[in-house]
Parts: sequence; structure tokens; C-alpha cells
Amino acid sequence: MSVDARVVFKLVAKNGPQAVLDALLGSKWYAGEGGCWLVPLGEDTSEWRFVHGTDRRQAIELLNAKMNANEAFGIRLWWGDSEIGGEFLIFSNCDLLFSPTMNRVKQGQRTTDVSWYLSRLVPIFTDIDDVDLESWVWSETC
Repeated sequence: MSVDARVVFKLVAKNGPQAVLDALLGSKWYAGEGGCWLVPLGEDTSEWRFVHGTDRRQAIELLNAKMNANEAFGIRLWWGDSEIGGEFLIFSNCDLLFSPTMNRVKQGQRTTDVSWYLSRLVPIFTDIDDVDLESWVWSETC
């Protein structure tokens, strides 16, 4: 039986969605080596593809194109040098949805260790001037 876990952050970003992406990429979350997993322009958020050689500039260009098309920007990131990661979706209103999809940290057999993720996500948006965290909501269904 699968678990669907996610946290939605309500953010206010002076410089729009790019400030949200910049904050994530400036933290200990990273996209991996040799490229990154993204949701291409015109694709549904379930259509992830590995794009070889993608750098920060190209990710920002795709973010801007997705925002202009009124689409969510999706990127998969991992924490530090671990194999723990997830999918981040950035919306044009600067909301951010995170789903822990890679090697989910758990308390017990099925419950997600919410504090592990929040301790690595909330400071990103409380320690910078460009993005303000208004609220967050965690949800999980088993």
C-alpha cells in the first residue's frame, strides 16, 4: 500500500517564482549530477524527464517559460549527499508543493517523519529576504 505525503508552502516572493527556485537551489537540496529531472514545457506534472547537462540558467529559463504558459514548474531534488529526495512543484502564485518521493524518511513503518523534512525546508524560506513563508500544511494519506 502506498503513502501520499506532501507539504504545501504558501510563499510570498518579491521576485516571483524564480526567487523560490533560487532559494531551493541555493540550499543543500541539489538536482544531481549531469543534469536534472524536470517536467518539460507543455507536459503534465506526472511527466518527469531527465535532461542531461541542465544547469541553473536552463532551469530558470524553463521556469520562466512554464510560468508564462501558466504551468507548474517541477524539479526533483535530493538532500545533501544523501539519496533522500522528492519532487518540488512551483506555481505562478509562488506556492510550493513538495512530495517526498525518493527514499522517504519514516517514523515507524509507514508514517513520514514530518519533522525531518520541515527542518530542512522551512529554514530555506525563513532565513532569506527574497521569500516570506506565510504558512505550510502537511498532508498524508495511507
